[in-house]
Amino acid sequence: MEKFKCTIRLVLVFAGMLFVIAAPVVNASAQASDKRIEAIRKIYDETNGLIAEMEKETAFSSIFVVELTVNKHLSPYPAVGIFQTRSTFYYTYGDREKNPYPDRLLKISGEYRRSARTEKGEFYFNAAGELVFVLVTNPGSAIEESKAYFAAGRLIKLTDDGKEIDLKRQHAVEVAMLAKAEASRLTGIFRASLHEVN
Repeated sequence: MEKFKCTIRLVLVFAGMLFVIAAPVVNASAQASDKRIEAIRKIYDETNGLIAEMEKETAFSSIFVVELTVNKHLSPYPAVGIFQTRSTFYYTYGDREKNPYPDRLLKISGEYRRSARTEKGEFYFNAAGELVFVLVTNPGSAIEESKAYFAAGRLIKLTDDGKEIDLKRQHAVEVAMLAKAEASRLTGIFRASLHEVN
């Protein structure tokens, strides 16, 4: 019995030591993640600030806009009814020594209307052109607002209606895959639209 008690004490001591050693690593990882999230929120705020300024003084802005509307006059689609998508691309100058034309994508806003539902999506990009943030709103659905944060192509944080979702869950994997696929599709449309200018 005494041997058993000693074994339990040793296990508890080792577990305590492991916790003390691991805690700073977990804390450091959480802080690194928080810094990435803060940087993404800064991109979000700065981008929307630039767009708001552009909308006030379009003639003096270095933000440009491409808009694509599918089914502009809302003609009914078979088996769907009302269907319309509108994508708005906000872009500016990138490296002007390499390319004198504006081609750096800042944000894509999408609106998807299907029958009585309207879903909106916003895609934000960093200076390197990488997807960093996706905001999807879908009023009246099971999940009304999703926020997905990306770093180096990987999902680093997901919230559904303000609740943080475990990134190992299948739902998080699917959200990351769908967000990246839609951002890639829309980015391709944007790049194709620039061929008219360049």
